[in-house]
Amino acid sequence: LEQERQQFLNEAKGICGDGIEELQNYVNSKGESVSNKDGVFVALRANKAGAGQKTNAIDEKQVGTTCHEPIGREQVESLSRDYQECQKETLRIREELIYPTKKDAQMAYEKILSAENQRKMAYQKQQQEYDALKEELVSKQGQRLQEEDKQKQLQQDAQKLAVVFQKALEKAGFASAEEYQGAVLDERSKKSIEREVEEYVKACQENQGSLAAMQKAVKGKEQLDTTALKEKIREIEKERKCLDEERISMHTAYVTDAAVLSHCGSYLEKKQKLEAEDWVVKSLFCTANGRLTGSAKIDFETYIQRQYFRQIIHEANKRLLTMSGHQFILKLKETANTGRKSNEGLDLAVQSLVTDSERDIKTLSGGESFLAALAMALGLSDIVTKQAGAVHLDMMFIDEGFGSLDAQSRKQAIEVLNRLSGGERLVGIISHVTELKEQIDHRLVVKRTDKGSEAVWEY
Repeated sequence: LEQERQQFLNEAKGICGDGIEELQNYVNSKGESVSNKDGVFVALRANKAGAGQKTNAIDEKQVGTTCHEPIGREQVESLSRDYQECQKETLRIREELIYPTKKDAQMAYEKILSAENQRKMAYQKQQQEYDALKEELVSKQGQRLQEEDKQKQLQQDAQKLAVVFQKALEKAGFASAEEYQGAVLDERSKKSIEREVEEYVKACQENQGSLAAMQKAVKGKEQLDTTALKEKIREIEKERKCLDEERISMHTAYVTDAAVLSHCGSYLEKKQKLEAEDWVVKSLFCTANGRLTGSAKIDFETYIQRQYFRQIIHEANKRLLTMSGHQFILKLKETANTGRKSNEGLDLAVQSLVTDSERDIKTLSGGESFLAALAMALGLSDIVTKQAGAVHLDMMFIDEGFGSLDAQSRKQAIEVLNRLSGGERLVGIISHVTELKEQIDHRLVVKRTDKGSEAVWEY
């Protein structure tokens, strides 16, 4: 490739100029060595010479000949056509050239040489790196082989040591390596045992020195019988052990009792605090339920009922005054005048308007009790009507009780009932008292017959 490139540059030195002159110089330089393909350039030279001399003949040396022949008109035209074709071919070749001038080609050539030199240098550098890496690879492979040999040797040594370790475990009484690991002491325990061993060795040395001194001291002396003393020492040692066990037991009990006492103190404080809170709650509970010691047995529900009961008594007394002839009225017992029995607070008392004294409700006669009950029923109906505006007690039935009244009391009771019935209420009286029947205008009489009871209106 290098030889072909050099040959091309040598042949193209005269061609890359301005055209005709370079081609002429190229043909002159070649002479008879030009092959048949160079005929076009010879004809071109002849055409150029004929055009300059304006003659019909040209004396030119042809390729492969040495004689001169005259050129006719047809040959001139043929050469002219060849010349034009050569010009076209020259232009085509010039257009196909990569570099328009020799200078540009030389600059590109120099760049190619520079790039080639750089690639050569890079190649040499990479070759050096390759050689170094190859040497390193050979070294690493050798090291790897050595390491593999070492690893195989270590594996063999490890297997041998495992066998020795297993035998040592069996000899030491360990069933497995895990059991051995569990029995291994930590560093602190090891140091503690080493200190104990050192102290033990030191104590042995001291005891050996003391033993030698004692043996020297008792040398030549008779040995006494120490059996009794040893027996006594054993008894004392046994008693000491019992006392130690008792001391330890008492100490344990003391520690336990101290802990219990400490907890009891905190629990006692909590208990006192809870008792104080419980006393307040219990007092409120007993007061609301009427169970407080030393006070009336009135619970919260009864206390509320007393407020409504007072209103009922107030309305009842309005009619009771008329029915009793202004003799007495009803009143609610105050808590200070009640006893200490349970479920108190709704007890009634009788206030005599004649003697201005208070007496128990049980002192009323049968007729007075009927009048009081009737007045309370009427008072209750009034309160219900006031409290519940949508509720109206338009009808009332009274069953018996008139037979216990004297004529005057019965008359007063009938007057009150007439006033009630004169409004919007209907009062029905169920009674067998003849005098009462005569005072009622509209009566529904119930009679007993052979076929049963029958009811008949009488007017």
